Amino acid sequence: MKSRLAACGLLLALLLGSFAPAAYAQGCVMCRASASAADEEGRKALDLAIFVLLIPTVSIFLGVFYWAFRRRNQTWVEPGAESPQPPDPLPGELDDAALWRAYRQ
Repeated sequence: MKSRLAACGLLLALLLGSFAPAAYAQGCVMCRASASAADEEGRKALDLAIFVLLIPTVSIFLGVFYWAFRRRNQTWVEPGAESPQPPDPLPGELDDAALWRAYRQ
């Protein structure tokens, strides 16, 4: 189920990304022309507008990374499924306790 969801997400991202080249630099020339034609007060207003638009963008970006950081070690178990157990060490492999004992000697 997860791999199917991941594949659909990847397909959607590729599909949406294919429309991006048509959107490159649509407003840069007009923005630069209007900023260069503005007086000092207009430039300050444009700087403030850029800052105001930056705040929600950075907040969302940091929020997503905070959420991902908080859930980095969480395991996802289907409802009603038995909880996964860690695999037994292979012959010749040491578990954490054995590594700690070997380190302390």
